[in-house]
Amino acid sequence: ETKDFVRCEVEVSYNVSFDKAQMDKWFNVDNYVKYLCDKMRSEVKKEVKKYGIEEFYQNYSTIVHEVVLINKTFVENGMNVQDCEVLSIHIEDNVAEMLIAHQEEMLTQSLKLSDAEKRVEVAEKLADAERKEQELRNEALLNKLDLQEKEALRKLEIQTEIARQTEANKLAEKQ
Repeated sequence: ETKDFVRCEVEVSYNVSFDKAQMDKWFNVDNYVKYLCDKMRSEVKKEVKKYGIEEFYQNYSTIVHEVVLINKTFVENGMNVQDCEVLSIHIEDNVAEMLIAHQEEMLTQSLKLSDAEKRVEVAEKLADAERKEQELRNEALLNKLDLQEKEALRKLEIQTEIARQTEANKLAEKQ
């Protein structure tokens, strides 16, 4: 039962071994399977109480696996849980329907958010490309104006030189 009072059933399979160094303890527990299941059930119940149903439902496999591996050694009979596999989870039908509906809504919203973020990213890239294109046009225009200015200055220098030579020729003719 979760902290919000939703009952859950979790089916788990255990991989168990016994410590050879503790052979004398192997039969200290009459029914080691029942003992293992009762102990793990108790530990999992304590841990599940810490979670709300939504968080537990999203992470139940990890939560159960961690609880089992933390409590894996049984000193009473030398038993060690090597691994566990969480096979299934079952929760109350009405709660399961609400969780599924909520997950579908969250998925829909997540996809909408992802789509919006991608549209923003595309718009930013387009704006950046347009800005770079405008910068290149401005740079080309500035280069063209610079060349025109240089050409005008050269023409002015040539005209000034021609005017000076013409003036010098006129002065020479007068003399």
